[in-house]
Parts: sequence; structure tokens; C-alpha cells
Amino acid sequence: MAFNASVNLGTVGKGITGQTVSISGCTGPSCASGCSSLATSQAVSSFPKTLTGIPDGTLSLFVKVDGGDCAGTNQCITIAGIPGATPTPTNTPTSTVGVTSTPTSTGTPTNTATPTITPTSTITATPTATQSDGPICYFTQTGTGIPLSGGGSSTSGLIKVTTGTINVWAKYNSAGSSSGTASFSLTIGGVTATGGFTITSPGQVGYTNSGGSNNLTYIVLTPGTYQYTLTKSDNLTSGNNVNIVYTTGGATDPAVATNIQPCLSEPPGPYLTLIDPTPTPTSTPAVVTFSQTSNSNTSNTPGSTGSTFNPTITVENGTATIRLSVTVQTGYQADTTLTISGGGSFSPSPAQGAGNTTFVEFTLGVGTYTNITWVVQAISDGTFTVATSTLTQV
Repeated sequence: MAFNASVNLGTVGKGITGQTVSISGCTGPSCASGCSSLATSQAVSSFPKTLTGIPDGTLSLFVKVDGGDCAGTNQCITIAGIPGATPTPTNTPTSTVGVTSTPTSTGTPTNTATPTITPTSTITATPTATQSDGPICYFTQTGTGIPLSGGGSSTSGLIKVTTGTINVWAKYNSAGSSSGTASFSLTIGGVTATGGFTITSPGQVGYTNSGGSNNLTYIVLTPGTYQYTLTKSDNLTSGNNVNIVYTTGGATDPAVATNIQPCLSEPPGPYLTLIDPTPTPTSTPAVVTFSQTSNSNTSNTPGSTGSTFNPTITVENGTATIRLSVTVQTGYQADTTLTISGGGSFSPSPAQGAGNTTFVEFTLGVGTYTNITWVVQAISDGTFTVATSTLTQV
């Protein structure tokens, strides 16, 4: 004959509150032998509850937690009040600590009393808290630590980043000061961010606003250990202090930043140095203006000199490269010379033969050049010679 039992797990630790248990019935005392499954996946929150269909001869129940942090935790519950072959009907439950007996009557001449189960142990799971340094922490080596107060003071040590990319600022609080100028700085791994502002009221807050990684006003850190120095340069002492704050996930607004916390222990080396990429300089090309770009001459007399010209050359934005060239259109030979007072004289090798061009290049810095002599000489071997000299910016 099978019987029913009201099962109470007793006091349950919070570690298994949301889990389930499996129950086996055992014919041996203290769950020592003859155990077979009676129920599985029973929600802990459903107890106390009535377990039905327990086979005759069952003396104890083996209860085991199915999952979660307490998976495998178990207890053995001894069944009390098992009815004999001819139990005397009674409506008086047997009371035990923490358990309520529920009498059960059947329609047959023999009443079946619902036994009461007395727990012999309590399943209690106590979670172990694990401390960690979080995504970033600091370790003080010199000075008073963070936040930094006092006038003209500094503190230094190590900063450890364990995960992700962290943006870091120094944060100044004017506290009790209502006037003065806040001045402070933060250096991490060789990169410095500075801050300063005019104090107009107590409790005024400001952040580093110049320097930092790539001049972003904050310092960007990735996992590793860095050396830091936090400095309060002003002499204000009315509770003024400087802290280090950070954001994660790429946030760039210091107003949502979190105060840095101390490390549990001194971070190990090696210590990293931040290297900001050097931006590629952008240069504005030089602009050159010529009052005259072409100078021509003709001759049929060997050794004749053409007209002299006096052009003006203006250079803006840096250094300009100028090309002076000479070309023979017809005839035999030609040459040219450009002389800048105080700036040198330039002349390419002579051009020989129709269609031939020679040139020379020189540089000029910013300025306006007016004292210039430009001569083209067409040399003939008895035939008519035409030559042209030109000025161009390279």
C-alpha cells in the first residue's frame, strides 16, 4: 500500500530559493540503501507540499538540489509517523518543529494518516563574495592619496586597467572656496592633461580641459599598469580637492564619470608608457605672384644682349620653388640670367638649336622681391635668332 507525506524542507538558504530539487525514497534508514526516484524538478518555492504515492517500506527521503550555485547539495529526511498494518484513525496531527501534519481520511474502514517528515538537516547556501579591482583602480605610493587636497600638493602611484578602454580626467571641486583660480593636472604614462577655471561659488566643479591623449582633454587607457601623478597647483585650502574620474564604453562626457577606487593590492609591472600618434602636419602650399612671366628677344648679331626687364615676385605661405627657363624658337643659341638683389643670380646653361630648352630652379621664402634684373640674350651665327625666357612656379 502506498501512502502520502507532507514534506517541509525547513529553512532554505537564498542560494537555492529559485532552484528545483529531486526526491528519492529509500527503504534503508538515513538514506543508506534501497533508494529510487519519487519526484524530479520540484520547485523549492512550492514546499511544504504533499508527496503522494510513497511505496510501503520507505523509511527516509533523499533530497538533492538540481542546479545553480548549490547544485548537488543534499539532505536525508527521516519519515516519522508511518502507519502500521491497522492504524487507529485519528485526526490529531503529530507536531514537530517547523512541520505541519495534515491528516488524511479514506473511504475505506481503515484510515490512512499522513505522516509528518522531520528534517534532519537544513540546506543553506551562503554565497561567497568575490572582491575585485573593477575596470580601473589606483595604488598610492607617495603623497596623501586620492582625493588630493591642500595647497600646492601632489600624489603619485600606479593605475591599473583590467579591461576595456577607459577615458580618464582629473576632477576639481572648489568645496568651500567662492573665489580664486583652480589649477590642477594629471599625468598618466607620460601623457599630461591640465585644468583650470575661475571659481565663482562654493562647490564648483571643473575637469581637465587641455592636453591629454591627442589633445582630447582626457587620457585614454587600455589594459595594463601605468604610473600617475596628480597635482593641485593652486594654494586654495578651503576643502578644495582633486579626484580622478573615469568612463567606460567610449563615453567622453566627464559629467557622467565615476570616481576611481583604490586597488586591493599593489599592481605588478611592467609600467606602460603612452605614445600619442604624431599627427601628419598639414602645410599650405606657397602662393607665387609674378608681375611678368615671359621675356623674349631677337637678334641676328652674335653676342647681342636683349632688353632688360625688372619683374616683381611675391611669395606667400612658406617657401616657393621657381623655375627660370630659356627656349630657342629659331636660330642658333640663347641664354638668360635672373639676378635678385641680395638673393643671388640664377642662369641655366645656354639653349642651343631650335626648339631646345634649358632651365634652372631656385627657392624663395615669403616676401616681395622687386629689385630684380632679368636679361635674355639671343646669340646668332649669322641667321635670325628668336629666344624666350619664362618664370614659373614648380
